[in-house]
Amino acid sequence: MAKEAKAEPRKHHFIPQFYLRGFTDEKDRLFVVDRPSKKTFRTVPKNVAAERDFNRVGVEGLDPNVVEKGMAKFEGEVAPALERVKIAKSLAKKEDRDAVMNLICALAIRNPRQRATINDFVGELMQQVAEVSLATKERWEQQVAQMKAAGIWDENSNVSYEDMKKFVEERRYKIEVAKEFNIAMEIDQHEGLLQHLGNRNWQMLVANEGSGGFVTTDVPVCIRWSDGQDHGIFSPGFGVSGTEVLVPISTKLALRGSFEGEENVADAGIFTVSTINSILISNVEKQIYAHDYSFKFMRPFPEEIGSGATLVQDEKFLAAGERPEEGKVVALRSK
Repeated sequence: MAKEAKAEPRKHHFIPQFYLRGFTDEKDRLFVVDRPSKKTFRTVPKNVAAERDFNRVGVEGLDPNVVEKGMAKFEGEVAPALERVKIAKSLAKKEDRDAVMNLICALAIRNPRQRATINDFVGELMQQVAEVSLATKERWEQQVAQMKAAGIWDENSNVSYEDMKKFVEERRYKIEVAKEFNIAMEIDQHEGLLQHLGNRNWQMLVANEGSGGFVTTDVPVCIRWSDGQDHGIFSPGFGVSGTEVLVPISTKLALRGSFEGEENVADAGIFTVSTINSILISNVEKQIYAHDYSFKFMRPFPEEIGSGATLVQDEKFLAAGERPEEGKVVALRSK
């Protein structure tokens, strides 16, 4: 009797499980702060930072899981390199450094928020194109004539210019971007981002005992202006001077990359760790992942150190998760 084919995995992690294990407790569990539900819980890495079919593609003649399989191979190569970096507390070994830089690229580019941002941009661009095509009746008639000539206009259609213009202006539709477009964009952006990251000088921060340790999130790569000042609502680019990239790699370690700084190893006390954690927390989409509830973060003015045990009771943290389209508070960005 022939064996049944093994079902392909449909749960795809946008944050690798091997990376999240750097933040687990002695039972290999994460302490999770879930902002949407205002709850905390413990679970293993396989249960978080994943979406169904996140990497699945629908291209004729192509294995639907080709991207997911490629990511599995990539992660298999990066995981041991990350472990060596954590043990050595150093990026001196070139092949391990390159692997970690590639990991940071993947963490920065491949996540639901980034895809939503691109989709919103493309959707708004297409909306503007539609509005321009309907700016005048003459222009609309030219568009219809071109579609008829190309054989893509239904000759039985009786949609008037006025009806179509109202339909577009009132946005009675939703423009959806194909997932394959997102994945192609992620692949295309990787090499350029990798170059910018490789040109930075990376400082290894080691959390002191009693600091509570570093957290990570579902958007673990943060870029911000090095001077800590408010430069407006837009994030700087990864190739811009005067910026620093923050990436936690375990409870005990975090990387800080800048074009102006030096490459060294530095101790991070409770003030430094809590400040970095507050930046990571302000950049979160939905969830924070930590070793336990004892992690610390810096509250905004008046500055004081807060505890992870009470984060879900923090009104500013909860309000930052509300969507602006609901007429509420815009998510805080420390980028």
